[in-house]
Amino acid sequence: MPNHIFISYARALADHLRQRGFAMAYNDRGVAYVQKGETAQAAADFAKFLELSSDSQLRQKADEQLKALGVS
Repeated sequence: MPNHIFISYARALADHLRQRGFAMAYNDRGVAYVQKGETAQAAADFAKFLELSSDSQLRQKADEQLKALGVS
């Protein structure tokens, strides 16, 4: 029987950044809220992400999410 293993570098990187106080948790949680249809919570998390993050690419995505939610 073959052994299979899945390694997610993205998850490891996100965990590493979270442990150092980066704002990834707000972005990830905002996406989860969007998927659940909880738009107010999603908007609050994306707004907090924009306040805390200096990553221009992720800030652009968070801003796009807010616009899609009708905020901003």
